[in-house]
Amino acid sequence: MSEATGSRLEQHWQKLIEEESRIEEALRSLSQLRTEFLVDLGRQTRAASEEMASAAHALLETELDASQRSLVLRIQASATALFSSLDGIGPREPSTETAPQALPGEAPDTEEPVEPLAEPPQAGPAAAELDAPAIARLKQTLGKATRSMLPRLIDGYCRESQRLLAEIGAAAAESDTKTVHRATETLRVTSETFGASTLAEMARQIGDLARQEKLEDASFLIGRLDSEIQSTMAALFALKQELTA
Repeated sequence: MSEATGSRLEQHWQKLIEEESRIEEALRSLSQLRTEFLVDLGRQTRAASEEMASAAHALLETELDASQRSLVLRIQASATALFSSLDGIGPREPSTETAPQALPGEAPDTEEPVEPLAEPPQAGPAAAELDAPAIARLKQTLGKATRSMLPRLIDGYCRESQRLLAEIGAAAAESDTKTVHRATETLRVTSETFGASTLAEMARQIGDLARQEKLEDASFLIGRLDSEIQSTMAALFALKQELTA
């Protein structure tokens, strides 16, 4: 090989290296833009669901007929469930500890696996019996995403149920019938969605008594809420284990 030919090959090789470097930089920029877009989308979705739940709460304080109230309650429950489920779904804020996005030729991004719980939420209570048709409807709605989405929705429901339990207890202690009624109605609708018919009926009874301003008559049911929620969580834990096995 002549010296001139070797020089040309070396120049050509250097140009290829420089071009590859520019391509990699462009891909990194695109990856960063994608991450920023997903983070912003998640933030906006969270804000929208929170505003929807707040608007539904305000509507429940107005005069509504039975069908209107039922519709608003379902909207409120859906927004609450969405907001809760977003805790475990979607992008996180970018940080210096985040691994770099995969470039072409590297392993593609994969969905973060759902880790099954190590043990039931609380040892002791027997699992409640879930309404099979309700669970079937939920799975049908999620379709192919059932195995990845349903465990996270279960986690969101369990967190929200415990939050509502604390809210109901605190409001009952203050004789705040409006808050008890609102919280129990939310618990009722979300529990129906996850097939917890016994818990949903218990929440309905407490809500009816709160609306009639008869919280003293509801004290026994309120006292049983914790146990029923734990039983429901145990049943949902078993369902989650089936999905993540």
